[in-house]
Amino acid sequence: MYQFKCNLCDTGSYVGYTRGHLYARVDGHKSTSSSVRKHYGNDHAGAVPEDLLGFFKVLKKCSNKFVVFSTRCFTSNN
Repeated sequence: MYQFKCNLCDTGSYVGYTRGHLYARVDGHKSTSSSVRKHYGNDHAGAVPEDLLGFFKVLKKCSNKFVVFSTRCFTSNN
């Protein structure tokens, strides 16, 4: 599980899951269909930072998707 927090505002936040390496997933978020990319496009005139990886952090290393979905349910209430 990972979290993105926008460097330009307080409203840009995203929690996701990947089976691969975080840096590879962050590269995927640079694509036009990504919610992170859409946030920068809609709210910040497309100004995606070059060091996008720096705005992501690992929340939890999970062994399977069941753990991810259980954790999301609990963390969303905090």
